[in-house]
Amino acid sequence: MLVGFGRGSQGRGGRGPPVPEPVAMIWDGESLPVGGGGTYETLVPRLNSSLQLYNGNYNITEIFIAAGADSGFTEARIRRIESGGCRVHFTPVPKMSLRCDECSDPFRRSAEQPYHRLKRMKEQADRVLVGDMMMNAHATRPGVGAVLVVTRDKDFMYAAHDLQVAGFRVLAAVDEDSYGDLYPWEMVNTSSADWIWRQMQSGNNVPRRSGNRII
Repeated sequence: MLVGFGRGSQGRGGRGPPVPEPVAMIWDGESLPVGGGGTYETLVPRLNSSLQLYNGNYNITEIFIAAGADSGFTEARIRRIESGGCRVHFTPVPKMSLRCDECSDPFRRSAEQPYHRLKRMKEQADRVLVGDMMMNAHATRPGVGAVLVVTRDKDFMYAAHDLQVAGFRVLAAVDEDSYGDLYPWEMVNTSSADWIWRQMQSGNNVPRRSGNRII
């Protein structure tokens, strides 16, 4: 079941404690794994502490992961992530392969097979994650949601842009090397705020950028 994303607010009449704002996390787990001193148990609490320096009501309630079956996301590790107080949806997917443009048969690249005759299949993990992202967007009214996209892959840039156009607040966590690459940088520009993934996992980490302003 997909959770709705609500904008943080107070109780009736503006009184009472703030209402937590659920955040869905779309995680490209193979390109940006757990690291930077973080653990599976501490991942969600530390990410929340970083998010809450940007918006005090933010709280990750759902994590969508798609990665290879041999990527290390075992049932035990998924339970350890969920111990941080959120649901995890994991989809194991096959590895990508190379196929000939003419016959579609898989084969290995070599000097005798020029690259222009090859067609790299779109990675299935990316398809699943982008699909989850858009399903969440359409399951909720535009303009009332937040999505944290954790990736270093340019394929997510376009889906993130569509979410932003639809009125969703897109947050990004990327690799620190991505700031020098065109496509991840465009992904960062699409987001309302962004963090360096390794640092975000340490907890209490302010976003590197908020809007177009470097913090």
